[in-house]
Amino acid sequence: MDDVHDDSATIELQKIDQSLRDLTSAIKNLSESAPKKSKWSGSIVELLKLIIPGLVLFGVTYWIKDSVDMALHERQLQLDYVKTMGTLAAAMQKPTLTTQDATDNAIQLAAFGKYSIPFFIHVLEGGNQISTVGSSEGLHMVSMTEPDEVCRQLALVISNRSGLYKWTTHLAAMQLLGEAGCTSATHTVENYINSLTLENLQAWVSPQPVPNPKEFGDMKNQADKTLKVLQRLSASASR
Repeated sequence: MDDVHDDSATIELQKIDQSLRDLTSAIKNLSESAPKKSKWSGSIVELLKLIIPGLVLFGVTYWIKDSVDMALHERQLQLDYVKTMGTLAAAMQKPTLTTQDATDNAIQLAAFGKYSIPFFIHVLEGGNQISTVGSSEGLHMVSMTEPDEVCRQLALVISNRSGLYKWTTHLAAMQLLGEAGCTSATHTVENYINSLTLENLQAWVSPQPVPNPKEFGDMKNQADKTLKVLQRLSASASR
């Protein structure tokens, strides 16, 4: 991977060098073809031949440095965001968490927009009853500003059949898809319902805990409810 980056950098430097050569050559040709009016005009052309390539090189160098500085700054901000979000996500999983604390943490996490979505889903997967409620509230808040991304990631949860998530996480994601009005996930929900059996659900989700027949019924009812909501919203939008 480093070799690829080095090759790309070399190519870019070669392009810059060639551009400078072309510019210098064009100035030289211009000076040779222009009528020699006086010694002053010749001096000015010679001066421009010296100055312009330097100015171009300075501008290119400044642009490259500015781009690198911006990239480093953005990377540092991302690292700071991850640290802060990690702290908040950990706080939402404390056994002593209160309902008010969960709400406060969710509000702070939601302020990070789409970057907070994986953290909320993580808490849905591993949190307790209070923290999962807080995570649902947080995803609701993010869906107001980043609806497409929230819908996309929730759809990925219910589409996962590898046992990565608990059945309760599937249930929460299915409910949120309806509450957030994720019409883009209508076909995903339909496919989920068409394949949903107790045996399939037990194979799709984590074996800890294995969903029982009653819990399968809860999942089926929520999926049907979500689909009706999304179909109604789609019909209203097409009128």
